[in-house]
Amino acid sequence: MRTVLLIVTIILSCSFTCPDAFAAKSLYWKALNVEATLDVEGRLHVMERHQMVFTGDWNGGERRFRVAGNQRLRFQGLARVDTRSGGMLALREGDLSNVDHYSWFDKHVLRWRSRLPTDPAFEETELVYMLYYTLDNTLLPTEEGYLLDHDFAFPERHGAIEEFTLTLHLDPIWQTEQPIPEIFRTYHLAPGTSQIMKLPLVYQGTGKPAGVAYSILFMVPAYVRCSLVGAFLLIAFFYWWSFYRNEKALGRFEPLPPLETIDRQWLKQNILSYPPEVVGAAWDNKVGPSEVGAVIARMVEEGKLHSEVRTGRFEMKGEPVLFLSLLVDRHYLRGYEYELVEALFFENSTTDSERLLRHYGNVGFNPAGILTSGLQEKIAKLFPAPANHGNNPSYGFWLIPCALGLLAAGSVDGSFNQVAMALFGFIFLFLLAAMGWMAASEYSRTLTPKVSPLVLAAMTFIMASGFLALAKYPLLENNVYILAGLILQGVFNVRAWSLFARYHGGPRLLALQRNMVAARNYFKFQLALAVPSLEDAWFPYAVAFGLQKDVDRWFQKNSVPVEWESDWLNGPFEMTSLDSSSSQQGSLPSGWSGGAFGGAGATGAWAAAVSGMAAGIPSPQLQSRGSSSGGLSSGGSSSSGGGGGGGW
Repeated sequence: MRTVLLIVTIILSCSFTCPDAFAAKSLYWKALNVEATLDVEGRLHVMERHQMVFTGDWNGGERRFRVAGNQRLRFQGLARVDTRSGGMLALREGDLSNVDHYSWFDKHVLRWRSRLPTDPAFEETELVYMLYYTLDNTLLPTEEGYLLDHDFAFPERHGAIEEFTLTLHLDPIWQTEQPIPEIFRTYHLAPGTSQIMKLPLVYQGTGKPAGVAYSILFMVPAYVRCSLVGAFLLIAFFYWWSFYRNEKALGRFEPLPPLETIDRQWLKQNILSYPPEVVGAAWDNKVGPSEVGAVIARMVEEGKLHSEVRTGRFEMKGEPVLFLSLLVDRHYLRGYEYELVEALFFENSTTDSERLLRHYGNVGFNPAGILTSGLQEKIAKLFPAPANHGNNPSYGFWLIPCALGLLAAGSVDGSFNQVAMALFGFIFLFLLAAMGWMAASEYSRTLTPKVSPLVLAAMTFIMASGFLALAKYPLLENNVYILAGLILQGVFNVRAWSLFARYHGGPRLLALQRNMVAARNYFKFQLALAVPSLEDAWFPYAVAFGLQKDVDRWFQKNSVPVEWESDWLNGPFEMTSLDSSSSQQGSLPSGWSGGAFGGAGATGAWAAAVSGMAAGIPSPQLQSRGSSSGGLSSGGSSSSGGGGGGGW
């Protein structure tokens, strides 16, 4: 209690002895009057009259100048106006510990002192200051003449401006299409609000005005800017035409073998001569649960494993659980077979899905990762890829530094809006490049891509349309650096897309993948029939093709007589195929009985169970907390002028 009373006493004492410490701070401009003169050389001479009202313990005023590109600020002086007599007192540059002194911070921030820390706080105190300065290179060269694009009211300020006036004087050498009013006047400008003047001007003198900056690549005609866009289209056409010729020569666009030409002999010659997991990894260029299931199914067929499907009791209650028994000495196995068996049979020669879940639940289990390197090596030996003759997309990365150099050059000599345009364009093209790279990589990996190369061509057309709009946009008509930099970045995008989308596996692997896609379509078609022309020995290939759900649906719709069961452990089941048009199911041997994995009709449950085991167990992941961020935005911007002001 004594502590609380002591704190309250201290607060009350401070409030009586130092009331300024609790006074609210506020600042606004009763009036801001700007008088500007554009001289014969194109330099802008500005006088600003700040009629400021302070409340609180402010030290003084502040004016932040925004000097863009190659502009130059020349400060002439600062004076305080006596509101009673109207006299003026020039402020001195020096130590800010003295009243009526000013100093510069960060080159373009001007501060002056109006009150000492020991003085009473301001209470609606009105102070008037006059600022004098000159700006070089505020005019922008255009095809028709020159453009004054200037912000005469700095948007980054602490308070509002109750009344704003602008008086602009032009040297007679500068002409406008329409006369300008003597005074521009507006009221109640909130913080963040600008007063931008865009005034086209015609220079009546000879030569070029000395107060305007020029560049070698500035002021290029419109047809030159449009020709840059035309060059981009020609280069893009060359890259996509080269892509088309390369893919056509490989046979990428040839139709797949029709289903009616696929029979047992065709499958034996083109598909069944390879292990099922190799087929699964090669057809879509991925290693996942389907390849793991194919390895397990093949090892069951070869007598290395024994499998049963039971109903889960604990972690997987009610779901099909795969039980496996190892029938051979694991040390006789080689490569990824040994590694997979070591991971599955971690205790003894038996395992099941629930035991794996209990063992790997805290660390995760990815059986597909065990097979990846071995399968990739086997595919590379069977189907070596041809040498890459300059088709590596990384060879074109030198275009990015060149594009960044052009964008930087245009930003240094450009206006604020041009810098914003350069930054926005670079980010947009970078995001577009990332989207295109993903689409191109997806297309190059498989013969059944989700994204067509026509999407990449459409993205190229979008870039060309944007470049053409920028070439005609007045904002960039005097800054070809930025346009050239963005076009060069677009060239890099098209080059990378056209090379990423190419097929890099070689003609032999392409022919195999085409046959694999056709075989998968054949399997999928047959599994939709009541009496498919399939054989039990081909079941591991159905798993490798990722058709476990199709197998499960087939067994749910079709009952298979028990007399057509086959013993999977006795080797491949040989039987004459039955034509799919047979009207009596099971009346003739079709070769597809489903008895191979646990009895009549149990193959569907086996496919579901092996899918669960092959999918692995995800690692525990920590949930990252979301965060939000905000930003401040200004009310306006221009090629020159602006900045901020207030107190400090």
